[in-house]
Amino acid sequence: MSALPWLAGWFEARGCIIMDCRESLNKRNGFFIRRDKFGVLLCVPEKLAHFLEATFGGSIQGTRPRRFSPGTREWRAHSADAASFLKAIEPHIRIRHAEFEAAFQFWGTMRERRRGRKVNPEILQRRIVAFEAFKAARIRRIDYAENRARKRELRKASGEA
Repeated sequence: MSALPWLAGWFEARGCIIMDCRESLNKRNGFFIRRDKFGVLLCVPEKLAHFLEATFGGSIQGTRPRRFSPGTREWRAHSADAASFLKAIEPHIRIRHAEFEAAFQFWGTMRERRRGRKVNPEILQRRIVAFEAFKAARIRRIDYAENRARKRELRKASGEA
C-alpha cells in the first residue's frame, strides 16, 4: 500500500491509541474482573473511514458536529484489528515511537491470556509496566509539543518587540 506513509502522518496528527488497564468489581457475583482494553481511534473523512474499515476492520462511528468538521467520521479498531493497523503504519511513524513500542508490549500481554482464565500475575505485571511506559511516553510527547509551541510564541513576541 502506497498510502501507508500518508496514513501514518495522519495518525500521528489526529489519531489516538486506546489502552486501559484496570480491575473492576462484578456486581453479580462479587469477584474482581480484568477490564483491559486495546484499540485505536482515528478521525478521518468519510471515504477514508470506509477504506480503513475495508482494509483493517474496525467500525465507523457517526459524526460529532461540535468536535469535528462536517463529513468527518471516527474509525475505531480494537484488539487484533488495532494491532494490524499499528504494525502496518509503524515503519512510517516519525514522532510516536515510544508509544508504539509500549502499545506492542501491552498487546503482547493481551494475546497471552486464555479466555475464561485468570490472568497470570507475571503477565499482569508486564501489562501494567507496558501501560505505565505508554502513559509516560504520551506525557513526554505532549510536553515536547507544548514546549515547542511556547518557544514559537516567544520567538514571535521577540520579533515583534
